[in-house]
Amino acid sequence: MTRPRIFDRLRVLARRLRPLLALWRVLPLAVLVVVVAVFRDEIARAAARMLDLRPIVFAIIPLYILWNHIAGYSWQSLIAATAPDQPKVPALRLALLRLQSQAINMAIPALIGLGGGALRIGLTRRVGLASAAAAAVLDDIAGGVGGLLFVAGGVLLHSGALFGIPYPTIAAIFGGVGVALWLATVFGLPAVAARIRPERALGQAARVLAHNRRRLVPAFTIGSAWHLAERVLCAGEIYLAFLALGAPAGIADAAFVHAMSVAVGLLLFFLPGQPGAADAAIAAACATVGLDPSTGLTVALVRRARTLAVIGAGLLSLAVMRRAEAVAPVAEAEGP
Repeated sequence: MTRPRIFDRLRVLARRLRPLLALWRVLPLAVLVVVVAVFRDEIARAAARMLDLRPIVFAIIPLYILWNHIAGYSWQSLIAATAPDQPKVPALRLALLRLQSQAINMAIPALIGLGGGALRIGLTRRVGLASAAAAAVLDDIAGGVGGLLFVAGGVLLHSGALFGIPYPTIAAIFGGVGVALWLATVFGLPAVAARIRPERALGQAARVLAHNRRRLVPAFTIGSAWHLAERVLCAGEIYLAFLALGAPAGIADAAFVHAMSVAVGLLLFFLPGQPGAADAAIAAACATVGLDPSTGLTVALVRRARTLAVIGAGLLSLAVMRRAEAVAPVAEAEGP
């Protein structure tokens, strides 16, 4: 069969699958509605407990700013390795771009968990950071490596088993996948760079990695370490929620709960938004460390409240920047 005929059949198949893709976009909302309907009483009790939170819960916002800024260092190191001749991009600017892309990502259910990299690439190109676009793809992969390694360490903080699988075995699986992803990126991606279409973001990143391997491999490794640190700091949000609720749980328990949440997010990456899945993982992990289910659901709601704050801050900053960009050309046209 000739290549043109293969492409024609693929286009026909894509047209036939279009209704299924449309259904896939609304699936997260449908699942969320079902979860809320089934657990409405538990959710209502957890929501009522939100009114009794101690003021320390507001420390989650500066903590988010901190770990989001820490993650920006990974992107910064990859940009520096990708384009060493360009001026250094401030980590604060990259952290703001991450905030804006996350806000759009979380505000649009069809994009949650799937479009973050694409949104960051679009935003970086819009503000003239061409080198940041290729580095963003590698940064996303480094985030996956850091997340897998965090899960491997986090589940070891509690003894037990999940579905009959001991936690040390789960840790070995996630740790092994994390190392395999690092090896596949460092050695495998440059090897197949020529086979990936150059107009695709992954193809561009693969070529950049192949041509700048000596600089990018250490930067990618350092970026993975930054993302591991990001995950550790993010676990502090769980601990602050525990303190705000007066729950008898410590930092190790918070890290274990967050590790379970991250594991679910990594396993269900194909499901946009993972509606209810991350919340259920937090509630189940809280029960595992000896807390009651309503405490777990309240912790999950605190994380969702922080998500809403991030959406608002990100969209507001994006609107302000766009308005400033629109006013600037008018001012230049008017002249002195």
